[in-house]
Amino acid sequence: MSRKSVNFTPMRLSGLLLLLPTTTLAQSDIVGKDRFPEFRNFGGFSGTVIGVDENGHAGIRGAVGISTPIAHSLGRNQWVLGIGNTSFRGGLRFFQDKNALADGTAWGQVGFSTPYGNISLGGMVLSTKLDNVMNLQFTPKTEWDNLAVAIGVQDVFSSGGSSGEAIDLPSGGGNSRSLYAVATVKLLEGAYLSVGTGTRRFEGIFGNISANVSRSLKAVVEHDRFNWNYGLSAEIGSMQLENRTFTWSAFVGQIRGRYWTWSVGVRF
Repeated sequence: MSRKSVNFTPMRLSGLLLLLPTTTLAQSDIVGKDRFPEFRNFGGFSGTVIGVDENGHAGIRGAVGISTPIAHSLGRNQWVLGIGNTSFRGGLRFFQDKNALADGTAWGQVGFSTPYGNISLGGMVLSTKLDNVMNLQFTPKTEWDNLAVAIGVQDVFSSGGSSGEAIDLPSGGGNSRSLYAVATVKLLEGAYLSVGTGTRRFEGIFGNISANVSRSLKAVVEHDRFNWNYGLSAEIGSMQLENRTFTWSAFVGQIRGRYWTWSVGVRF
């Protein structure tokens, strides 16, 4: 059976992101009751700053998010590793310091293929204390070649906290397990729009749009339900090792339009 295409108008669909709530831009900080600060820089999903295409292949030509999901799950034996940092004052910083002016995150994802679709399984290390969470996503096979849907859960075991240590530790931590559903449409070659909804962290509407500005550089803008994030992701080199190609990536951007964020990663 031949696969079908959905006829989408890129300008009309990208305009959906502009309809997402913007009143939260007035928030004074990321930390606060049920603001999920540990998940507001990097989401640790399939597609987090290193793209994934509709066939489950990781690479700069695929859809990209920062803290929000896309509907493309990694395919069989596709691996992605990343580490990044967000600065809460001034310019770019290198991980945490004694004044808590920066926050580091590391993550990894691996893909599995089944007769029913692709599954991405991964984890995130949220701080130097090695507190960590697990993320899981399933993308079923469909008859459409430019539209994908997925369901997933961020923080399967609700171990990451929902409000930051100052609030979570005295209260025992809030429920940080967040279910979501997301759809990703291919607008043009190398350009994708994702829109979704969910519970807890994703209650309401979130979305992201990403597009290549060159062969090895991709721009991404997202609304994570709280505020706008944006940045540039680039593939910066590759190497061959034991019949596998390791491709290195770098990302720089801003969270809430004010907190500088960077990451480096590798796909193989």
